[in-house]
Amino acid sequence: MKKFIYRTNQYLLEKHPLIWNTKTLWMLSTSFVLHIFFYIFGFISLTNPETLHYRRADNIFFENGAVFFSVMISILMLVIWLIYLFKNNAFKSFYPTNHFDLFKQFALYFTIIFCCTTFYYSFQSGLKTYIVNTYDNETIKDEIALANKTAPFFSENITDYTIDNLVYPEPFNSLFCETNDDHIDYAGVYYHFLNNDYQFYSLSKKTRKANTSYVDSLYRNSVYTMKKDSSIIYYFKDKIIDVTDNLKSTEPSYYNYSDVFYSNRSNNDDNNKNSLVLYDQYDYGHKNRTDLKLSSFIQRENQELLTRNNPNEIKEILSNFIDLANKYKIKHNLTTNGWFDLCYTPMDFKLKALIQDEYRINNNRRYNHDNLTKTQKLYNELVTEYYLESDNLNNAFENIDDIKKTEVISENIHLFLWLSYFMAIIIFIFRTTGLKPLLFTTVVIGLLIIIVGLIVALYSYISISRGQSIEYFASYLVLFIGSTILFITLFLNGKLRKTIAAIFLNISLVGFIPYIFLIVGIISMHQKDACRDTRYLQLTEETEDCFVLIEYLSFYWSYIFFIIAFIFVLFFSKVILKWKAMTEA
Repeated sequence: MKKFIYRTNQYLLEKHPLIWNTKTLWMLSTSFVLHIFFYIFGFISLTNPETLHYRRADNIFFENGAVFFSVMISILMLVIWLIYLFKNNAFKSFYPTNHFDLFKQFALYFTIIFCCTTFYYSFQSGLKTYIVNTYDNETIKDEIALANKTAPFFSENITDYTIDNLVYPEPFNSLFCETNDDHIDYAGVYYHFLNNDYQFYSLSKKTRKANTSYVDSLYRNSVYTMKKDSSIIYYFKDKIIDVTDNLKSTEPSYYNYSDVFYSNRSNNDDNNKNSLVLYDQYDYGHKNRTDLKLSSFIQRENQELLTRNNPNEIKEILSNFIDLANKYKIKHNLTTNGWFDLCYTPMDFKLKALIQDEYRINNNRRYNHDNLTKTQKLYNELVTEYYLESDNLNNAFENIDDIKKTEVISENIHLFLWLSYFMAIIIFIFRTTGLKPLLFTTVVIGLLIIIVGLIVALYSYISISRGQSIEYFASYLVLFIGSTILFITLFLNGKLRKTIAAIFLNISLVGFIPYIFLIVGIISMHQKDACRDTRYLQLTEETEDCFVLIEYLSFYWSYIFFIIAFIFVLFFSKVILKWKAMTEA
Protein backbone atom coordinates (compact mmCIF):
# COMPACT_ATOMS: atom_id res chain seq x y z
CA MET A 1 0.00 0.00 0.00
CA LYS A 2 2.86 2.40 0.87
CA LYS A 3 4.57 1.64 -2.45
CA PHE A 4 1.34 2.29 -4.31
CA ILE A 5 0.84 5.65 -2.57
CA TYR A 6 4.50 6.59 -3.18
CA ARG A 7 4.40 5.66 -6.87
CA THR A 8 1.10 7.47 -7.36
CA ASN A 9 2.44 10.60 -5.69
CA GLN A 10 5.60 10.47 -7.83
CA TYR A 11 3.55 10.12 -10.98
CA LEU A 12 1.29 13.03 -10.03
CA LEU A 13 4.27 15.17 -9.05
CA GLU A 14 5.91 14.61 -12.44
CA LYS A 15 2.84 14.64 -14.68
CA HIS A 16 0.16 16.57 -12.77
CA PRO A 17 1.85 18.74 -10.14
CA LEU A 18 -1.29 20.77 -9.44
CA ILE A 19 -3.29 17.67 -8.51
CA TRP A 20 -0.36 16.45 -6.40
CA ASN A 21 -0.02 19.80 -4.65
CA THR A 22 -3.73 20.09 -3.82
CA LYS A 23 -4.03 16.40 -2.82
CA THR A 24 -7.10 16.22 -5.06
CA LEU A 25 -6.84 12.51 -5.90
CA TRP A 26 -6.63 11.35 -2.30
CA MET A 27 -9.32 13.75 -1.03
CA LEU A 28 -11.81 12.86 -3.73
CA SER A 29 -11.10 9.13 -3.34
CA THR A 30 -11.67 9.34 0.41
CA SER A 31 -14.82 11.41 -0.12
CA PHE A 32 -16.15 8.86 -2.61
CA VAL A 33 -15.71 6.02 -0.10
CA LEU A 34 -17.42 8.05 2.64
CA HIS A 35 -20.29 8.99 0.32
CA ILE A 36 -20.86 5.29 -0.29
CA PHE A 37 -20.80 4.72 3.47
CA PHE A 38 -23.43 7.44 4.07
CA TYR A 39 -25.52 6.06 1.20
CA ILE A 40 -25.58 2.66 2.92
CA PHE A 41 -26.24 4.36 6.27
CA GLY A 42 -29.26 6.13 4.76
CA PHE A 43 -30.43 2.93 3.06
CA ILE A 44 -30.67 1.02 6.36
CA SER A 45 -31.97 3.89 8.51
CA LEU A 46 -35.66 3.16 7.86
CA THR A 47 -35.54 -0.64 7.61
CA ASN A 48 -37.45 -0.83 10.90
CA PRO A 49 -41.07 0.21 10.13
CA GLU A 50 -41.34 1.76 13.61
CA THR A 51 -39.06 4.60 12.45
CA LEU A 52 -41.91 5.60 10.12
CA HIS A 53 -44.32 6.11 13.02
CA TYR A 54 -43.04 9.61 13.71
CA ARG A 55 -43.71 12.51 11.41
CA ARG A 56 -40.95 13.95 9.21
CA ALA A 57 -39.02 10.70 8.98
CA ASP A 58 -37.21 12.25 6.00
CA ASN A 59 -35.36 14.38 8.56
CA ILE A 60 -33.90 11.32 10.31
CA PHE A 61 -30.44 12.51 9.19
CA PHE A 62 -30.74 15.24 11.81
CA GLU A 63 -32.21 13.01 14.51
CA ASN A 64 -30.19 9.78 14.54
CA GLY A 65 -26.76 11.35 14.98
CA ALA A 66 -25.81 11.19 11.30
CA VAL A 67 -25.57 14.97 11.06
CA PHE A 68 -23.01 15.19 13.89
CA PHE A 69 -21.06 12.27 12.46
CA SER A 70 -21.07 13.96 9.06
CA VAL A 71 -19.93 17.33 10.43
CA MET A 72 -17.11 15.75 12.46
CA ILE A 73 -15.87 13.77 9.45
CA SER A 74 -16.01 16.87 7.24
CA ILE A 75 -14.05 18.97 9.73
CA LEU A 76 -11.47 16.21 10.26
CA MET A 77 -10.97 15.70 6.53
CA LEU A 78 -10.62 19.42 5.81
CA VAL A 79 -8.18 19.98 8.68
CA ILE A 80 -5.94 17.09 7.56
CA TRP A 81 -6.17 18.32 3.97
CA LEU A 82 -5.19 21.88 4.93
CA ILE A 83 -2.19 20.62 6.91
CA TYR A 84 -0.82 18.84 3.84
CA LEU A 85 -1.91 21.63 1.50
CA PHE A 86 0.01 24.31 3.39
CA LYS A 87 3.25 22.34 3.29
CA ASN A 88 3.90 23.42 -0.28
CA ASN A 89 2.97 26.67 -1.99
CA ALA A 90 4.33 26.96 -5.54
CA PHE A 91 2.81 30.42 -6.03
CA LYS A 92 4.47 31.84 -2.92
CA SER A 93 7.81 30.39 -4.07
CA PHE A 94 7.46 32.13 -7.46
CA TYR A 95 7.08 28.81 -9.28
CA PRO A 96 6.24 29.63 -12.93
CA THR A 97 2.47 29.63 -13.43
CA ASN A 98 -0.30 31.38 -15.35
CA HIS A 99 -3.69 32.80 -14.46
CA PHE A 100 -5.52 29.68 -15.65
CA ASP A 101 -3.47 27.51 -13.28
CA LEU A 102 -4.50 29.81 -10.44
CA PHE A 103 -8.13 29.41 -11.42
CA LYS A 104 -7.75 25.62 -11.57
CA GLN A 105 -6.37 25.73 -8.02
CA PHE A 106 -9.44 27.58 -6.86
CA ALA A 107 -11.74 25.18 -8.74
CA LEU A 108 -10.01 22.20 -7.10
CA TYR A 109 -10.34 23.81 -3.66
CA PHE A 110 -14.05 24.25 -4.27
CA THR A 111 -14.50 20.68 -5.54
CA ILE A 112 -12.69 19.15 -2.57
CA ILE A 113 -14.62 21.21 -0.02
CA PHE A 114 -17.97 20.49 -1.71
CA CYS A 115 -17.31 16.74 -1.83
CA CYS A 116 -16.22 16.71 1.83
CA THR A 117 -19.32 18.54 3.09
CA THR A 118 -22.22 17.00 1.15
CA PHE A 119 -22.58 13.59 2.75
CA TYR A 120 -26.19 14.60 3.53
CA TYR A 121 -27.16 14.02 -0.10
CA SER A 122 -25.70 10.53 -0.18
CA PHE A 123 -27.60 9.70 3.00
CA GLN A 124 -30.88 11.04 1.55
CA SER A 125 -30.26 9.15 -1.70
CA GLY A 126 -29.91 5.89 0.22
CA LEU A 127 -33.03 6.74 2.22
CA LYS A 128 -35.10 7.36 -0.91
CA THR A 129 -33.70 4.29 -2.71
CA TYR A 130 -34.81 2.06 0.18
CA ILE A 131 -38.32 3.54 0.35
CA VAL A 132 -38.88 3.47 -3.43
CA ASN A 133 -37.74 -0.17 -3.73
CA THR A 134 -39.44 -1.45 -0.56
CA TYR A 135 -42.79 0.32 -0.87
CA ASP A 136 -43.79 0.27 -4.52
CA ASN A 137 -46.62 2.56 -5.62
CA GLU A 138 -49.17 -0.15 -6.42
CA THR A 139 -48.70 -1.89 -3.06
CA ILE A 140 -48.96 1.39 -1.14
CA LYS A 141 -52.04 2.36 -3.14
CA ASP A 142 -53.74 -0.94 -2.20
CA GLU A 143 -52.71 -0.59 1.46
CA ILE A 144 -54.10 2.95 1.65
CA ALA A 145 -57.34 1.77 0.06
CA LEU A 146 -57.55 -1.01 2.67
CA ALA A 147 -56.90 1.45 5.51
CA ASN A 148 -59.59 3.82 4.21
CA LYS A 149 -62.02 0.92 3.87
CA THR A 150 -61.28 -0.27 7.43
CA ALA A 151 -61.17 3.20 9.06
CA PRO A 152 -64.96 3.32 9.73
CA PHE A 153 -64.44 0.43 12.16
CA PHE A 154 -61.64 2.11 14.13
CA SER A 155 -64.38 3.30 16.54
CA GLU A 156 -62.11 5.83 18.27
CA ASN A 157 -64.27 8.96 18.64
CA ILE A 158 -68.01 9.36 19.01
CA THR A 159 -67.90 12.57 16.97
CA ASP A 160 -66.72 10.63 13.91
CA TYR A 161 -70.08 8.86 13.75
CA THR A 162 -72.60 11.65 14.42
CA ILE A 163 -74.93 12.90 11.67
CA ASP A 164 -72.88 16.03 10.91
CA ASN A 165 -70.42 13.70 9.12
CA LEU A 166 -72.95 12.78 6.43
CA VAL A 167 -71.81 13.71 2.91
CA TYR A 168 -73.58 10.88 1.07
CA PRO A 169 -76.13 10.28 -0.40
CA GLU A 170 -77.72 13.41 -1.83
CA PRO A 171 -78.59 15.97 -0.61
CA PHE A 172 -75.92 15.70 2.14
CA ASN A 173 -73.05 16.28 -0.31
CA SER A 174 -74.31 19.83 -0.91
CA LEU A 175 -75.39 20.77 2.63
CA PHE A 176 -73.73 22.32 5.64
CA CYS A 177 -74.47 20.95 9.11
CA GLU A 178 -74.48 23.56 11.86
CA THR A 179 -73.45 22.21 15.28
CA ASN A 180 -72.88 25.41 17.22
CA ASP A 181 -75.82 26.19 19.52
CA ASP A 182 -75.28 29.94 19.13
CA HIS A 183 -75.83 29.71 15.38
CA ILE A 184 -78.74 27.27 15.26
CA ASP A 185 -82.20 28.65 14.43
CA TYR A 186 -84.39 26.73 16.85
CA ALA A 187 -87.50 27.97 15.06
CA GLY A 188 -86.55 25.68 12.16
CA VAL A 189 -86.02 21.94 11.86
CA TYR A 190 -83.10 20.67 13.90
CA TYR A 191 -81.98 17.35 15.34
CA HIS A 192 -80.86 16.43 18.84
CA PHE A 193 -78.60 13.79 20.34
CA LEU A 194 -77.57 13.91 24.01
CA ASN A 195 -76.38 17.50 24.53
CA ASN A 196 -75.68 18.16 20.83
CA ASP A 197 -77.93 19.85 18.26
CA TYR A 198 -77.64 19.65 14.47
CA GLN A 199 -79.23 21.75 11.73
CA PHE A 200 -78.74 21.35 7.98
CA TYR A 201 -78.48 24.29 5.58
CA SER A 202 -78.26 24.69 1.85
CA LEU A 203 -75.35 26.78 0.58
CA SER A 204 -75.12 29.93 -1.51
CA LYS A 205 -71.87 31.15 -2.99
CA LYS A 206 -70.00 34.20 -4.22
CA THR A 207 -66.94 34.23 -6.45
CA ARG A 208 -64.13 36.75 -6.72
CA LYS A 209 -60.85 36.83 -8.60
CA ALA A 210 -57.90 35.69 -6.55
CA ASN A 211 -55.71 38.61 -7.68
CA THR A 212 -58.12 41.33 -6.54
CA SER A 213 -57.91 43.01 -3.14
CA TYR A 214 -58.69 40.83 -0.14
CA VAL A 215 -62.37 40.82 0.86
CA ASP A 216 -62.23 40.18 4.59
CA SER A 217 -66.01 40.38 5.18
CA LEU A 218 -66.63 37.54 2.72
CA TYR A 219 -63.98 35.37 4.34
CA ARG A 220 -65.19 36.07 7.87
CA ASN A 221 -68.86 35.27 7.18
CA SER A 222 -68.36 32.24 4.94
CA VAL A 223 -68.52 28.66 6.13
CA TYR A 224 -66.27 27.28 3.40
CA THR A 225 -63.94 28.64 0.74
CA MET A 226 -62.59 26.95 -2.35
CA LYS A 227 -59.81 28.13 -4.64
CA LYS A 228 -60.43 27.13 -8.25
CA ASP A 229 -58.09 28.27 -11.02
CA SER A 230 -57.71 32.04 -10.56
CA SER A 231 -60.89 32.46 -8.51
CA ILE A 232 -61.92 32.00 -4.90
CA ILE A 233 -65.43 30.76 -4.16
CA TYR A 234 -67.06 31.62 -0.81
CA TYR A 235 -69.91 29.46 0.52
CA PHE A 236 -72.52 30.80 2.92
CA LYS A 237 -75.39 29.30 4.89
CA ASP A 238 -78.66 29.81 3.01
CA LYS A 239 -81.89 27.99 3.91
CA ILE A 240 -82.72 25.39 6.56
CA ILE A 241 -83.25 21.97 4.97
CA ASP A 242 -85.42 19.20 6.41
CA VAL A 243 -83.55 15.90 5.96
CA THR A 244 -85.73 13.80 8.25
CA ASP A 245 -86.68 11.41 5.45
CA ASN A 246 -82.99 10.81 4.66
CA LEU A 247 -81.85 10.12 8.23
CA LYS A 248 -81.80 6.61 9.58
CA SER A 249 -81.26 7.83 13.13
CA THR A 250 -79.75 10.76 15.06
CA GLU A 251 -77.60 8.39 17.12
CA PRO A 252 -73.95 7.72 16.22
CA SER A 253 -73.77 5.13 13.49
CA TYR A 254 -71.18 3.50 11.27
CA TYR A 255 -73.30 4.70 8.34
CA ASN A 256 -72.29 8.28 9.17
CA TYR A 257 -68.52 7.82 8.99
CA SER A 258 -66.89 9.82 6.17
CA ASP A 259 -63.38 10.74 7.31
CA VAL A 260 -60.56 10.02 4.89
CA PHE A 261 -57.91 8.11 6.80
CA TYR A 262 -55.21 8.95 4.27
CA SER A 263 -55.11 10.33 0.74
CA ASN A 264 -52.04 9.40 -1.29
CA ARG A 265 -50.99 12.72 -2.78
CA SER A 266 -48.43 11.13 -5.10
CA ASN A 267 -50.84 8.75 -6.81
CA ASN A 268 -54.08 10.71 -6.69
CA ASP A 269 -53.06 14.08 -8.09
CA ASP A 270 -54.79 13.44 -11.41
CA ASN A 271 -57.92 12.08 -9.75
CA ASN A 272 -58.23 15.05 -7.40
CA LYS A 273 -57.84 17.83 -9.94
CA ASN A 274 -61.59 18.32 -10.23
CA SER A 275 -62.53 17.35 -6.67
CA LEU A 276 -64.35 19.92 -4.56
CA VAL A 277 -61.96 20.99 -1.82
CA LEU A 278 -63.70 22.95 0.93
CA TYR A 279 -61.96 24.52 3.90
CA ASP A 280 -63.94 25.45 6.99
CA GLN A 281 -63.52 29.13 7.91
CA TYR A 282 -65.94 29.47 10.84
CA ASP A 283 -64.17 30.99 13.84
CA TYR A 284 -66.21 28.91 16.28
CA GLY A 285 -64.96 25.60 15.02
CA HIS A 286 -66.21 22.87 12.72
CA LYS A 287 -64.66 19.84 11.16
CA ASN A 288 -62.75 20.51 7.96
CA ARG A 289 -64.31 18.89 4.92
CA THR A 290 -60.90 18.60 3.31
CA ASP A 291 -62.04 16.70 0.23
CA LEU A 292 -65.75 16.35 -0.29
CA LYS A 293 -65.45 14.11 -3.33
CA LEU A 294 -63.16 11.61 -1.60
CA SER A 295 -65.20 11.73 1.62
CA SER A 296 -68.37 10.98 -0.36
CA PHE A 297 -66.64 8.04 -2.02
CA ILE A 298 -65.46 6.69 1.36
CA GLN A 299 -68.94 7.02 2.85
CA ARG A 300 -70.66 5.46 -0.16
CA GLU A 301 -68.31 2.44 -0.07
CA ASN A 302 -68.86 2.13 3.67
CA GLN A 303 -72.67 2.32 3.42
CA GLU A 304 -72.74 -0.23 0.60
CA LEU A 305 -70.60 -2.58 2.71
CA LEU A 306 -72.93 -2.22 5.70
CA THR A 307 -76.02 -2.61 3.52
CA ARG A 308 -74.70 -5.91 2.13
CA ASN A 309 -74.35 -6.99 5.78
CA ASN A 310 -72.01 -9.87 4.97
CA PRO A 311 -70.17 -10.90 8.19
CA ASN A 312 -67.50 -12.82 6.26
CA GLU A 313 -66.74 -9.81 4.07
CA ILE A 314 -66.38 -7.52 7.09
CA LYS A 315 -64.20 -10.07 8.91
CA GLU A 316 -61.94 -10.39 5.87
CA ILE A 317 -61.43 -6.60 5.80
CA LEU A 318 -60.64 -6.52 9.52
CA SER A 319 -58.28 -9.50 9.23
CA ASN A 320 -56.42 -7.95 6.27
CA PHE A 321 -56.02 -4.69 8.15
CA ILE A 322 -54.60 -6.48 11.20
CA ASP A 323 -52.02 -8.07 8.89
CA LEU A 324 -51.26 -4.60 7.52
CA ALA A 325 -50.89 -3.17 11.04
CA ASN A 326 -48.54 -6.00 11.95
CA LYS A 327 -46.46 -5.35 8.82
CA TYR A 328 -45.89 -1.73 9.91
CA LYS A 329 -45.53 -2.77 13.59
CA ILE A 330 -48.54 -0.70 14.67
CA LYS A 331 -49.28 -1.36 18.33
CA HIS A 332 -52.71 -2.92 18.97
CA ASN A 333 -54.37 -5.76 20.85
CA LEU A 334 -57.10 -6.48 18.31
CA THR A 335 -58.17 -9.87 17.03
CA THR A 336 -60.44 -10.36 14.06
CA ASN A 337 -63.28 -11.92 16.05
CA GLY A 338 -62.96 -9.56 19.00
CA TRP A 339 -62.97 -6.50 16.74
CA PHE A 340 -65.87 -7.86 14.71
CA ASP A 341 -67.96 -8.36 17.86
CA LEU A 342 -67.34 -4.74 18.87
CA CYS A 343 -68.61 -3.17 15.68
CA TYR A 344 -71.10 -5.65 14.22
CA THR A 345 -74.67 -4.60 14.99
CA PRO A 346 -76.55 -6.03 12.02
CA MET A 347 -79.87 -4.31 12.65
CA ASP A 348 -78.73 -0.66 12.41
CA PHE A 349 -74.92 -0.61 12.81
CA LYS A 350 -75.11 1.87 15.64
CA LEU A 351 -71.94 2.60 17.58
CA LYS A 352 -71.92 0.34 20.62
CA ALA A 353 -68.24 0.20 21.66
CA LEU A 354 -65.11 2.35 21.38
CA ILE A 355 -61.47 1.45 20.81
CA GLN A 356 -58.70 3.52 22.37
CA ASP A 357 -56.43 5.33 19.93
CA GLU A 358 -53.22 4.47 21.82
CA TYR A 359 -51.85 2.06 24.40
CA ARG A 360 -52.07 3.37 27.95
CA ILE A 361 -50.41 2.10 31.12
CA ASN A 362 -53.73 1.56 32.87
CA ASN A 363 -55.02 0.20 29.54
CA ASN A 364 -58.14 2.34 29.81
CA ARG A 365 -58.89 5.97 29.11
CA ARG A 366 -61.95 7.57 30.66
CA TYR A 367 -63.00 11.05 31.57
CA ASN A 368 -62.48 11.43 35.31
CA HIS A 369 -63.27 15.09 35.98
CA ASP A 370 -66.52 16.37 37.51
CA ASN A 371 -69.43 17.81 35.54
CA LEU A 372 -69.11 15.43 32.62
CA THR A 373 -71.16 16.16 29.52
CA LYS A 374 -73.57 13.55 28.25
CA THR A 375 -71.20 12.77 25.39
CA GLN A 376 -68.30 12.22 27.82
CA LYS A 377 -70.45 10.00 29.99
CA LEU A 378 -71.39 7.98 26.92
CA TYR A 379 -67.71 7.66 26.02
CA ASN A 380 -66.96 6.25 29.49
CA GLU A 381 -69.73 3.71 28.98
CA LEU A 382 -68.58 2.62 25.51
CA VAL A 383 -64.79 2.63 25.79
CA THR A 384 -63.15 -0.82 25.93
CA GLU A 385 -59.72 -2.18 26.73
CA TYR A 386 -58.93 -2.61 23.05
CA TYR A 387 -56.50 -0.14 21.49
CA LEU A 388 -55.11 0.66 18.04
CA GLU A 389 -52.47 3.32 17.38
CA SER A 390 -53.87 4.17 13.97
CA ASP A 391 -52.18 7.59 13.81
CA ASN A 392 -48.83 5.82 13.48
CA LEU A 393 -50.01 4.08 10.33
CA ASN A 394 -51.14 7.42 8.93
CA ASN A 395 -47.68 8.83 9.73
CA ALA A 396 -46.05 5.87 7.99
CA PHE A 397 -48.05 6.46 4.80
CA GLU A 398 -47.28 10.17 4.96
CA ASN A 399 -43.55 9.56 5.43
CA ILE A 400 -43.41 7.12 2.52
CA ASP A 401 -45.32 9.56 0.36
CA ASP A 402 -43.12 12.52 1.32
CA ILE A 403 -39.83 10.69 0.82
CA LYS A 404 -40.91 9.43 -2.61
CA LYS A 405 -41.95 12.82 -3.93
CA THR A 406 -39.10 14.83 -2.38
CA GLU A 407 -36.17 15.59 -4.62
CA VAL A 408 -32.82 14.61 -3.11
CA ILE A 409 -31.11 17.65 -4.61
CA SER A 410 -33.35 20.41 -3.28
CA GLU A 411 -33.03 24.14 -2.69
CA ASN A 412 -30.66 23.59 0.22
CA ILE A 413 -27.98 22.75 -2.36
CA HIS A 414 -27.39 26.50 -2.54
CA LEU A 415 -26.16 26.48 1.05
CA PHE A 416 -23.47 23.89 0.28
CA LEU A 417 -22.49 25.57 -2.98
CA TRP A 418 -21.94 28.98 -1.42
CA LEU A 419 -20.34 27.58 1.74
CA SER A 420 -17.85 25.70 -0.43
CA TYR A 421 -17.31 28.76 -2.62
CA PHE A 422 -16.48 31.17 0.19
CA MET A 423 -14.32 28.63 2.01
CA ALA A 424 -12.43 28.07 -1.25
CA ILE A 425 -12.08 31.85 -1.67
CA ILE A 426 -10.58 32.21 1.84
CA ILE A 427 -8.08 29.39 1.20
CA PHE A 428 -7.32 30.85 -2.23
CA ILE A 429 -6.62 34.27 -0.66
CA PHE A 430 -4.38 32.71 1.97
CA ARG A 431 -2.45 30.75 -0.68
CA THR A 432 -1.97 33.76 -2.96
CA THR A 433 -1.59 36.85 -0.78
CA GLY A 434 -0.61 35.25 2.53
CA LEU A 435 -1.78 35.32 6.14
CA LYS A 436 -0.97 38.93 7.04
CA PRO A 437 -2.98 40.51 4.18
CA LEU A 438 -5.84 38.13 5.00
CA LEU A 439 -5.90 39.30 8.64
CA PHE A 440 -5.65 42.95 7.60
CA THR A 441 -8.50 42.38 5.15
CA THR A 442 -10.69 41.04 7.94
CA VAL A 443 -9.97 44.10 10.07
CA VAL A 444 -10.63 46.52 7.20
CA ILE A 445 -13.94 44.85 6.32
CA GLY A 446 -14.99 45.12 9.98
CA LEU A 447 -14.06 48.83 10.05
CA LEU A 448 -15.97 49.49 6.82
CA ILE A 449 -19.08 47.85 8.25
CA ILE A 450 -18.84 50.03 11.38
CA ILE A 451 -18.26 53.20 9.35
CA VAL A 452 -21.19 52.49 7.02
CA GLY A 453 -23.41 51.76 10.01
CA LEU A 454 -22.45 55.05 11.69
CA ILE A 455 -22.97 57.10 8.51
CA VAL A 456 -26.41 55.53 7.92
CA ALA A 457 -27.36 56.12 11.56
CA LEU A 458 -26.28 59.76 11.27
CA TYR A 459 -28.23 60.18 8.04
CA SER A 460 -31.37 58.68 9.60
CA TYR A 461 -30.96 61.08 12.55
CA ILE A 462 -30.61 64.29 10.52
CA SER A 463 -32.86 63.30 7.60
CA ILE A 464 -36.51 64.35 7.54
CA SER A 465 -37.54 61.40 5.38
CA ARG A 466 -37.68 57.87 6.67
CA GLY A 467 -38.12 54.27 5.51
CA GLN A 468 -37.26 53.82 1.83
CA SER A 469 -35.06 56.94 1.74
CA ILE A 470 -32.71 55.40 4.32
CA GLU A 471 -32.70 52.07 2.43
CA TYR A 472 -31.69 53.86 -0.78
CA PHE A 473 -29.03 55.91 1.00
CA ALA A 474 -27.48 52.83 2.63
CA SER A 475 -27.61 50.84 -0.64
CA TYR A 476 -25.99 53.56 -2.73
CA LEU A 477 -23.38 54.27 -0.06
CA VAL A 478 -22.30 50.62 -0.06
CA LEU A 479 -22.44 50.59 -3.87
CA PHE A 480 -20.15 53.65 -4.01
CA ILE A 481 -17.63 52.12 -1.60
CA GLY A 482 -17.70 48.78 -3.43
CA SER A 483 -17.27 50.44 -6.84
CA THR A 484 -14.34 52.49 -5.53
CA ILE A 485 -12.57 49.43 -4.12
CA LEU A 486 -13.13 47.43 -7.32
CA PHE A 487 -11.95 50.33 -9.52
CA ILE A 488 -8.76 50.78 -7.50
CA THR A 489 -8.10 47.03 -7.58
CA LEU A 490 -8.51 46.78 -11.35
CA PHE A 491 -6.86 50.01 -12.50
CA LEU A 492 -4.77 51.58 -9.72
CA ASN A 493 -3.42 48.53 -7.92
CA GLY A 494 0.13 49.05 -9.22
CA LYS A 495 0.33 52.50 -7.63
CA LEU A 496 -0.25 51.23 -4.08
CA ARG A 497 2.05 49.54 -1.60
CA LYS A 498 1.94 45.79 -2.09
CA THR A 499 0.32 45.06 1.31
CA ILE A 500 -2.38 47.70 0.76
CA ALA A 501 -2.94 46.46 -2.78
CA ALA A 502 -3.36 42.93 -1.38
CA ILE A 503 -6.10 44.18 0.96
CA PHE A 504 -8.01 45.76 -1.94
CA LEU A 505 -7.51 42.58 -3.96
CA ASN A 506 -8.82 40.37 -1.16
CA ILE A 507 -11.88 42.57 -0.54
CA SER A 508 -12.68 42.43 -4.26
CA LEU A 509 -12.44 38.64 -4.27
CA VAL A 510 -14.70 38.22 -1.25
CA GLY A 511 -17.08 41.05 -2.01
CA PHE A 512 -17.66 40.79 -5.75
CA ILE A 513 -20.74 38.56 -5.55
CA PRO A 514 -22.34 40.64 -2.73
CA TYR A 515 -21.55 43.67 -4.93
CA ILE A 516 -23.41 42.16 -7.93
CA PHE A 517 -26.27 41.12 -5.65
CA LEU A 518 -26.49 44.70 -4.36
CA ILE A 519 -26.79 46.04 -7.93
CA VAL A 520 -29.63 43.63 -8.69
CA GLY A 521 -31.26 44.55 -5.38
CA ILE A 522 -31.13 48.29 -6.11
CA ILE A 523 -32.66 47.77 -9.56
CA SER A 524 -35.42 45.67 -7.97
CA MET A 525 -36.09 48.36 -5.34
CA HIS A 526 -36.64 50.95 -8.07
CA GLN A 527 -38.91 48.56 -9.98
CA LYS A 528 -41.04 47.89 -6.90
CA ASP A 529 -41.41 51.60 -6.15
CA ALA A 530 -42.37 52.34 -9.76
CA CYS A 531 -44.91 49.53 -9.55
CA ARG A 532 -46.43 50.98 -6.37
CA ASP A 533 -46.70 54.42 -7.98
CA THR A 534 -48.42 52.95 -11.04
CA ARG A 535 -50.91 51.03 -8.95
CA TYR A 536 -51.62 54.09 -6.80
CA LEU A 537 -52.46 56.16 -9.89
CA GLN A 538 -54.66 53.39 -11.34
CA LEU A 539 -56.64 52.16 -8.36
CA THR A 540 -59.74 51.43 -10.41
CA GLU A 541 -57.94 49.41 -13.07
CA GLU A 542 -56.81 45.80 -13.09
CA THR A 543 -53.01 45.73 -13.40
CA GLU A 544 -50.75 42.78 -14.01
CA ASP A 545 -48.05 42.03 -11.48
CA CYS A 546 -45.08 44.27 -12.12
CA PHE A 547 -41.78 42.87 -13.33
CA VAL A 548 -39.22 42.84 -10.48
CA LEU A 549 -35.80 41.60 -11.52
CA ILE A 550 -34.80 39.80 -8.33
CA GLU A 551 -38.19 38.06 -8.03
CA TYR A 552 -38.41 37.05 -11.68
CA LEU A 553 -35.76 34.31 -11.47
CA SER A 554 -36.12 33.57 -7.75
CA PHE A 555 -33.69 30.81 -6.73
CA TYR A 556 -32.21 30.67 -10.22
CA TRP A 557 -30.34 33.86 -9.31
CA SER A 558 -28.17 31.72 -7.06
CA TYR A 559 -26.97 29.66 -10.03
CA ILE A 560 -26.44 32.81 -12.11
CA PHE A 561 -24.39 34.43 -9.36
CA PHE A 562 -22.47 31.18 -8.95
CA ILE A 563 -21.48 31.10 -12.62
CA ILE A 564 -20.57 34.82 -12.50
CA ALA A 565 -18.41 34.15 -9.43
CA PHE A 566 -16.32 31.51 -11.20
CA ILE A 567 -15.95 33.65 -14.32
CA PHE A 568 -14.81 36.54 -12.12
CA VAL A 569 -12.17 34.41 -10.38
CA LEU A 570 -10.95 33.17 -13.78
CA PHE A 571 -10.30 36.69 -15.11
CA PHE A 572 -9.32 38.16 -11.75
CA SER A 573 -6.46 35.65 -11.57
CA LYS A 574 -4.59 37.91 -14.00
CA VAL A 575 -4.82 40.74 -11.47
CA ILE A 576 -3.40 38.42 -8.81
CA LEU A 577 -0.43 37.59 -11.04
CA LYS A 578 0.21 41.30 -11.63
CA TRP A 579 0.04 41.90 -7.87
CA LYS A 580 2.53 39.09 -7.25
CA ALA A 581 4.96 40.70 -9.69
CA MET A 582 4.90 43.99 -7.73
CA THR A 583 7.96 44.94 -5.68
CA GLU A 584 7.69 45.24 -1.93
CA ALA A 585 8.69 48.96 -2.04
